[in-house]
Amino acid sequence: MRSLKLSLVAVLLLGSFSLTRATSSEETVAQLRARFAKIVEIDSQYYAAPEELRRDMPTGYREGLAVKKEPLYLLLEAIDQALRTGSLEERIGALGIYSDLIYEGKEKPNPAYYTLLLNSLLNDDLRSEFLTFALVDTLHWYPTRETVSAMTGVAERSTNFKLRETALARVADMMGLNLAVYANATPEQNEKAMSDFISWVAKNKDRIQFNKKGHFRLAGGEVREEREELGNQDRERIRRDPTGVLRLFNQIMGDDDDSQVDLTGECAVGLLGPEGAALMAKRAAIAAEGKEPTREMEASLGSYQGSYPVADAALLAAVYIVAYEKDAGALKMAKGMLIQASRADVRRVAGSEPRSVRRKAEALAGGRMEEEED
Repeated sequence: MRSLKLSLVAVLLLGSFSLTRATSSEETVAQLRARFAKIVEIDSQYYAAPEELRRDMPTGYREGLAVKKEPLYLLLEAIDQALRTGSLEERIGALGIYSDLIYEGKEKPNPAYYTLLLNSLLNDDLRSEFLTFALVDTLHWYPTRETVSAMTGVAERSTNFKLRETALARVADMMGLNLAVYANATPEQNEKAMSDFISWVAKNKDRIQFNKKGHFRLAGGEVREEREELGNQDRERIRRDPTGVLRLFNQIMGDDDDSQVDLTGECAVGLLGPEGAALMAKRAAIAAEGKEPTREMEASLGSYQGSYPVADAALLAAVYIVAYEKDAGALKMAKGMLIQASRADVRRVAGSEPRSVRRKAEALAGGRMEEEED
């Protein structure tokens, strides 16, 4: 009998604890929604004030940093509620936090929000620029032809230069293109650049495509093939000069001096594949003549970014270097690449290589960079 009583007490206590925890979570979510709105209130006051007074004023950015310290599962629940049933201010603040979480790699874009965000932007009356900016920034994480159309539509409807530039810059970014709007250009030049970009998008709207991973592709362009993995021929090209391949990758990515980048040699083919190397060489030749690449060529290069595993080629080059090379400079460069990768990345890219080739790369992946080779 005593055992039965104790069991009943335990059940009651656990039930009480669960109820308290649920109530506490609900209160925290409600508080987070209020803080989303507070972010917008703070920013509204900040931007409404004269610039000379803003220095000592609180910012929504700082409040956002504090909000993001809350448990992720509670943040996501608060965001979901705010986006679906929240006030205007709650929605704006929630969009900003949600976009930050995606940018910081703490959350992936939720497919369930795509239609909600797209319809919100399509039906946006532009009365709240805070809302429009937030929708544009968040929706660009969902690259589709419809997203491109909706954002371009905002640029066509709005009279706010910064909003129009932001919307078109997000579109250009999704496709790997250059909007060609510059701070040192005249207003007339920037307006023409945006107008030309809108015209190009409208002309090519039926050719603009994105695959399941969100990679851009211009149908009917110069890029013919699309593949996600390196083949045996690709591996052989990289193996011929892995140091040259990785050095070229660093030059193109901006880590090294790119003034003497050779896009016509064997290393370019090893890193970019034959098709990519040909495209880059053509672009380099045009630049050498002091000309700008055509929008069509830019779009082809943008298409290629998602059509060939360039980063995988560079990582495989690093694997080969630490396995075979003795040059200190090459080893340091390869280790710098490997510490940014995970062991899973190394195994995915070099899984078909002998264990003896992968061993040292797997040990270095995600670890600390060694100063000297043992």
